[in-house]
Amino acid sequence: EICACLVGSEMCIRDRRYVDQWQILFNTVLAIGAWSSEGESTDADLFYYSNVKSHLKTKVFESGSVTLVIAFHLLSRYAEWRQNPNTGYLYHGHALRMAISLGLHKDLPPEGIPDVIKERRRRIWTCIYSREVHLALLDGRPLQYMFFDDQVSISLPNSVEDETRWIKGPSIYMGS
Repeated sequence: EICACLVGSEMCIRDRRYVDQWQILFNTVLAIGAWSSEGESTDADLFYYSNVKSHLKTKVFESGSVTLVIAFHLLSRYAEWRQNPNTGYLYHGHALRMAISLGLHKDLPPEGIPDVIKERRRRIWTCIYSREVHLALLDGRPLQYMFFDDQVSISLPNSVEDETRWIKGPSIYMGS
């Protein structure tokens, strides 16, 4: 499906699946925000979560993107906070397999790719992989994907002092 949208004064046409991807991420962030601010005293987060589920269509799973990797990772965390560990595990599995299919576990060639893009990929992969290890350790679940040293070639993320200076060394993004 194709849908039209108005951007500024220009009309653009977007593929419906990309609109769905952004709606999934957007409503996931809103659900987490509502749950974080209101807790379980209201059902505001469930409203946004139902919006997320309404956009989870077959076409979404037929096209991988970094947007969906992030959305599924956040959905996994949200489901865990809402005391739905099996649902969280399933969302994490989608994020992990999509990240692998996009090659986020491998470094990009050094030439022609901005350092910011490489660093974003490192952080996304590190979050996904750390979550995989935490689920295995905390919940006693098996690893969903067996990684061997020669399969994962991406470097660990670097720390950022400010937007223009990168520091080689341990990062706060490791989470472990």
